[in-house]
Amino acid sequence: MEEVIEINPKDVKARLISFNEKHKFDPVAFFQFSNFLRKENIDILHLHLPYSQTIGRLAAKISGTEYVISTHHNMPQSHHPITRYSEFITRRLDNFTITVSHGIREANLSSNNNCLSGRDTNWYTIYNTIDAAEFSQRVDEADASKIESASEYNPVLLNVSRYVEQKSHTDLILAMKYIIDEFPDAHLYFVGRGPLEQQLRNEINQQRLDDHITVTGYVTQEQLFRYYSLADLFVLSSIREGFGIVLIEAMTAKLPIVATDIPGVNEVVNDGVTGKLVDKNTPKQIADAVQTIQKEGLEEEYGVNGYTRALNKFSVENSVFEYKSLYRKMYDN
Repeated sequence: MEEVIEINPKDVKARLISFNEKHKFDPVAFFQFSNFLRKENIDILHLHLPYSQTIGRLAAKISGTEYVISTHHNMPQSHHPITRYSEFITRRLDNFTITVSHGIREANLSSNNNCLSGRDTNWYTIYNTIDAAEFSQRVDEADASKIESASEYNPVLLNVSRYVEQKSHTDLILAMKYIIDEFPDAHLYFVGRGPLEQQLRNEINQQRLDDHITVTGYVTQEQLFRYYSLADLFVLSSIREGFGIVLIEAMTAKLPIVATDIPGVNEVVNDGVTGKLVDKNTPKQIADAVQTIQKEGLEEEYGVNGYTRALNKFSVENSVFEYKSLYRKMYDN
């Protein structure tokens, strides 16, 4: 099955090919994929995520595809051990390997990381990006007044993430108990979706914070811009992150950030410049950081600094330049 999809509003199109695999290791789909690579005479196969990297590398080997690049988006602990191991043992088939943060690179190359070990000079870090100018404009144009009861809250805290264990939402819930001692009208929005949604709602109810925390569940892109427009601060309590592209979104929305000082996050947030970093699993530190930003009036300063950093360090132009440079280097070799 094949169809054409639009990638962006600039009329750039791509072919979307499906091999209708019955399960992950469907041999029929695998050989169809290999034959496709051979018939289309693909020059570069660029792979994402461990399972795809394993299958793609083997298919490239069989089909004679000359250049293979893999991009790692998550910490290796995020994947099943078998998936991680199969990715590791086929890694030598890559020409180049990319990570979206230095933290992911070090985690994958660490000798302490279970079955993942060894050093390789063909590893590069290319950060994730968004179109900062467009995102900022969409936030500015968003009508936050459409969010129910929004005008009653001050300050408004925003967390955008999947409802999963590694995001450690409970730390933010407990932090709110301290925050409302100083700011009784404070409100926190958990925007996202995931398997722990009901657990979050139950925890909020048990802590008697229903009036101060809202779990939105899934929202549309238009609604997401409204929440960024409404918010005064962005908070992230993750205990593990590959990169955290929501942090770039928050900086693009000119929001100060309070986040955990962990690999992937501390490459994005500049502590004391675009926000404040705290130890993971420390609700009191989160609350103290939020209160300090509010009391010292650092919102605008951190917001402007964050927007400038997003434009300069995490721009689409930077990413395109780095990928083009890497492709050229591959052919030069």
